[in-house]
Amino acid sequence: MGQPTAVSVGGTKLMPPYGRDVRNPLRDADVLDIDELSRTTSVLNSYNTELDRLASIE
Repeated sequence: MGQPTAVSVGGTKLMPPYGRDVRNPLRDADVLDIDELSRTTSVLNSYNTELDRLASIE
């Protein structure tokens, strides 16, 4: 992300930074969709709960 990547805009070759310019947006494969986010969130919450449990053991 942020690396200059060749993009053709109106017949002109530009090198806008990938994902940081409206002319060179992130691809769907490079971001989480809502289903992927919900699966990731539940796993992350479970992991954090276990870390909290382990941290509270004396």
